[in-house]
This record gives sequence, structure tokens and C-alpha cells, in this order.
Amino acid sequence: MDIITVTHSRLKASLDEAVFDINSVLELPAEEGSNRRFSNALQKYTQAATQLETLDRLQKEIAKSNDQQEETGETKAE
Repeated sequence: MDIITVTHSRLKASLDEAVFDINSVLELPAEEGSNRRFSNALQKYTQAATQLETLDRLQKEIAKSNDQQEETGETKAE
């Protein structure tokens, strides 16, 4: 399996987990430790979202590079 695909899946799972944690805290905001848990979940969400965004940009750059290499290869073949 492609390392980018695996990383993408892992990051999406982390996002889903963080959203679940955030929603859990929002259901019972008066529960002891809810501020800490909310802060941790928000940090986890932000980190995963940023990494996912970076990975998406990286994928686009790789695809762009591959397309350029294919065009160069076709030009040399002619």
C-alpha cells in the first residue's frame, strides 16, 4: 500500500477521533476536567488537520512532477 494513502487514512482517523472527543466534551461541559479534555482534543484536531492539508499539497506536487516527467519523456520519444 502507498505510504501517502496510509498516512492519509491515519490522519483522517485522527480527525474523526478528535471530533468525537470534542463532541463528547460538549455534551457534558460541566464535567470535571472538561476544559483540559476539550483543549487536548482541539489540539489533536488542529495538528491532524494541518498535517492532512500538508499531505494533500504534497500529493498535488508529486502528481504535478510526475505529469511533467511524462511530458518530458513523450517529447524525447518523438
